[in-house]
Amino acid sequence: MTEENRREFFRLNFDIFIEGEIIESERTIPINIENISAGGIGFLADDLFSINDRVKCSFSILDKSFLIDAIIIRKNATVKDLYEYGARFKINQDIASELFKQINFYEIRRKNRSRE
Repeated sequence: MTEENRREFFRLNFDIFIEGEIIESERTIPINIENISAGGIGFLADDLFSINDRVKCSFSILDKSFLIDAIIIRKNATVKDLYEYGARFKINQDIASELFKQINFYEIRRKNRSRE
C-alpha cells in the first residue's frame, strides 16, 4: 500500500510554499508549508522539534486564517540545515470542514489559473 493510498484526507501540495508559524510554548517559529489536508500539515523549518511535541499551527489559505493544535508525527533532515516535519491536527469537525472548504477553493483556483 502506498503512502498516498493510506491518506484519509485530500492533500494539497503547494507549488510555492506558503508561510506559516508554529507556536510552541512561548516560541513562535516561522515555517514554509509544503502541503496540507484537513488532517495535518507538512512543513519545513530550521528549528528542532521532536516527535510527539504538541504545537499550534498558524497559517492562512486564501482569505481565511487558522490556528490549529497539532502533534509532530514525522521528522526528516534535509539539506541546508532544514528539517521536514509532518504534524497531525487535533481538530474539531467545524474547523476541519472550514479547512477542507478552503483547501478545495485553493485547488479550484489553481486549476482555473493553469487553464488560462
